[in-house]
Amino acid sequence: MDGGDADAAPVERRRWWLLFLLMAVAAGTWSLGVPLMTGHDEASQAIRSASAARGNLFGAPQPGSHNALVRLPVPEAYGQSEWFNYCFLGRPFEWIQGMPARPALRRHCPPFEGGHTIVSAQTNQQRNPPAYPIVQGLPTLAFPGQLGAYLMRLVGAVICAGLLASGLVTVARFRIPRLAALAALAVVTPEVVYVAGTSNTAGLEMAASFALWAAALALALGPGGPDHRLVRRAGVALVLLVLARPMSPAFALIALAVAAFLATPERRRALWSRRDVRRWLIAGGLAAATTVTWLVVLEIRRPVPASIGTGLGDAVGLVPWWLRGMVGVFGSTDVIPPVGLHVLWGAAVVGVLAALWPGVRAARTKPLEAIVGP
Repeated sequence: MDGGDADAAPVERRRWWLLFLLMAVAAGTWSLGVPLMTGHDEASQAIRSASAARGNLFGAPQPGSHNALVRLPVPEAYGQSEWFNYCFLGRPFEWIQGMPARPALRRHCPPFEGGHTIVSAQTNQQRNPPAYPIVQGLPTLAFPGQLGAYLMRLVGAVICAGLLASGLVTVARFRIPRLAALAALAVVTPEVVYVAGTSNTAGLEMAASFALWAAALALALGPGGPDHRLVRRAGVALVLLVLARPMSPAFALIALAVAAFLATPERRRALWSRRDVRRWLIAGGLAAATTVTWLVVLEIRRPVPASIGTGLGDAVGLVPWWLRGMVGVFGSTDVIPPVGLHVLWGAAVVGVLAALWPGVRAARTKPLEAIVGP
């Protein structure tokens, strides 16, 4: 480590802690302020986590579901958590009034309470790799009721806050830090922070993806040489990402491939010559292998029939909805914030693309180093 790198380390460390605290407060506010089990698929995710922490990973197939649903043993509070899908801020979603079997839900959401008594509950999240659900579900071992559910959210919020802070602090490593900061802020949308504050493996996937892309691109294109802090940042994000969800290893591979493609041959050789880079790549490969093994074993034990798509037209028609969801669509009842929020984030993305466009045009005639250089 040279003197400049040693001098920068304390400053970067302080920035990381500040950004971590800010992200933890933001995600933690969602964790404590939003009613339990009302996040995206949160009831099913929480059931999986509470059961996985108790060593129950596979569950029993739900009859008639063709292995798409399983029943898992969970504390009794989670036995009725699926009904919270219809609630937001204590109010039932209006279409639940058509469910005569649960007339009480027309007046209020059921209380989330219970002790250590174990009951059976249904989930569709059993195909997610088990490592993160096990960690998130640990608080429910001591606190099987409401407190444990909130702590489960906060565990995820803290982990995701660390990854988001790593991505944000990395913007100073790029050749144009202000543009990198604008791009990072456009990526860390309210939806990212919201999902990080609920019990959902998607929160880990989004936060780890952001941290990996930021660190990998900084290693490939940054003006300074690779150092152990940036390599470690990328390595931790890589391992956590491939453990998050079934498609996560593919997303990680894309990030690494893009970074390797953009790097100059000299930078690629410099990175490969580092032992810490090779060690983290091996760790990421081993972690990815566990995810792939889990999926193969699950497919052998519980195969799911192939589904029939609804067509390209429907997929294209849903693009506006998915774009809104990337910025902010909250809760199982799809609460949508004012359109101005989406317009603001869309303008930020357009601004980043406009700033990058001159470099894209110059790429036809200039070498990469001339484009991204000072």
